[in-house]
Amino acid sequence: ARRRSGKLLRASKPPKLVLAGEARDLYLDRRAGAACGLLAARGRSTAICVHRARCSVGFGKALARGLVRKDLDTESLRELALDGACLGPGALACILEAVQLRTSERRATPLTRFVLDGNSFNAPTLVGQLKALIGSSACPANLSLAGCRLQGYAAYVLAAGLDAHNNSSEEP
Repeated sequence: ARRRSGKLLRASKPPKLVLAGEARDLYLDRRAGAACGLLAARGRSTAICVHRARCSVGFGKALARGLVRKDLDTESLRELALDGACLGPGALACILEAVQLRTSERRATPLTRFVLDGNSFNAPTLVGQLKALIGSSACPANLSLAGCRLQGYAAYVLAAGLDAHNNSSEEP
């Protein structure tokens, strides 16, 4: 939209970036991950949402690099939704680490919503990383793990992370 003077109108806040499609139709590669990470780092998007798209390992790693860039806008990205993204353990590990590092090292505000629905957490190291994220100051306000098929032991591990988070927030 333009003003009468011909200048472009600026939105009050950056828009959400939504990538949606069926897994057979939409495949996101490393370049798509780098573009999403750059948009998040520069404050050009308040949310990155990937719904039912196949993502390469390169997508997850490139997105993770963007989340911890040195020129990171620490206030803009509020939501990261990767539901049904079919991310592998390597990509998930990179993204979990990046979400934690962007808050602890880059002083960014924690995400308000972090959705990992439908991704597989069969590797014990991923459950440990998720526990560390939940137990830290980087814990998102809303974390969704629906349809992740977590193993039985994972509930105990994640409960310990939640307990650590609750105990750290009670202390002065």
